Amino acid sequence: LTIETIYENNNEGTHFHPIRDSWRIYKVILGSFFRYSATSIVSWLVEFAVLRNNAQIILSTVPKNCPEYSEAHRLLKFLSYFIPVPDKEIPPTSLMREYVGGSSFKY
Repeated sequence: LTIETIYENNNEGTHFHPIRDSWRIYKVILGSFFRYSATSIVSWLVEFAVLRNNAQIILSTVPKNCPEYSEAHRLLKFLSYFIPVPDKEIPPTSLMREYVGGSSFKY
């Protein structure tokens, strides 16, 4: 059984362009992915900058004869690459305040 293909106006109404149409689809899908990925990376960097001061205080108390000292020393070196953000720069309604203290949320 053969199926006859019928074109209207000699198929002048078609607009299928594989590359252009694929680009439009992938732009929507990947655009959201890269936007949220960039937001996630920036948030990660800000969190380290904010938590640096508090983490340094805790990590510097690990004694040298403790087995965890090498890991604490490695983390201190890693944190030294971040410019610290003072606690006063964090808004009181920020969720980061839940970690550093001074949150305006009441429970």
